[in-house]
Amino acid sequence: MSRTLLLFLAVSRLAFADYGWIPEYQKLIAKVGLALQRSSENFDSDGERADIRVGNSAGSFSETRFFLETEYGIAEDWAFGFRGQIISGAVEGVNSGNTLASGTGIGDTLTWLKYNFKTDSPILTLETRIKFPTGSGSPATNQDLVVGDGNFDLGFLLHTGHRIGKVFLSFSPGFLTRFGNYSHAILYESSVRVNFPRGYLKIFSDGIFSLVEETLNDSSLKAHDAPGSGGTYARLSGSPTGINLGGIFGFRFYERWALELGASHGLYGVRYPNALNIFGTLRAEFDFFTPETKKRIREVPLDSDGNDKFYN
Repeated sequence: MSRTLLLFLAVSRLAFADYGWIPEYQKLIAKVGLALQRSSENFDSDGERADIRVGNSAGSFSETRFFLETEYGIAEDWAFGFRGQIISGAVEGVNSGNTLASGTGIGDTLTWLKYNFKTDSPILTLETRIKFPTGSGSPATNQDLVVGDGNFDLGFLLHTGHRIGKVFLSFSPGFLTRFGNYSHAILYESSVRVNFPRGYLKIFSDGIFSLVEETLNDSSLKAHDAPGSGGTYARLSGSPTGINLGGIFGFRFYERWALELGASHGLYGVRYPNALNIFGTLRAEFDFFTPETKKRIREVPLDSDGNDKFYN
């Protein structure tokens, strides 16, 4: 994924997913939310902070994402997830205030399949992720800001999780195979979550480490001038490397309904956005499991006096 998607997955999966802990059989977890990203700087190819530039103008990048995410227990110890999103972004001139690039549309779609093959602590869960290029990665004009990567991604993660009373510890290493001249990458996700009555507090970190340097459509590794990028590495970065740190507060306000509020910021990067992310999520849980209610016949003993019931 371009760092835009990975960063958002970290911000959204950071908020939503419970890493290796998956929904029970026939239980659905659904989330809708809004995420805001703001950035006026990039981490350049030397890891230094640099202004976002569109041509000769310094720019400020802003983005709003509306998303829907679901995860469903399709079988015992198996879960399937889906995320769709609508994205609106723009880069404005720092001095002029004029819009230098903008774009709105359906973003890339993410799906995943999880198998919790070790359910006792520490749990172990395998996840396969596939990103589909449903968002356009090709600009029609020089003023367009793309909303997608234009490529497929295939990722694999091993989620580990351990519970100590009300504290949940999680660490998830992974590998991302990227197509379309993007660099393959190593991933990680980690969190510490503390539960309390009707809610929780989570501290998390996530990162991506590209294995080779790729210019993609840039003129060089020293410049990010790919058409449609708007000068920000939140778009069309061929080989991003970066680490984020953030926190989430979740509160259950009614039965199986909850609110989640969180934020994260980039700590370090190479060809990576130095961005602030703020998000809010409405989460609901639905249980579709129907227990067996049919009467089961049992064997009639030979010495019965006729008063016993032979079903339960």
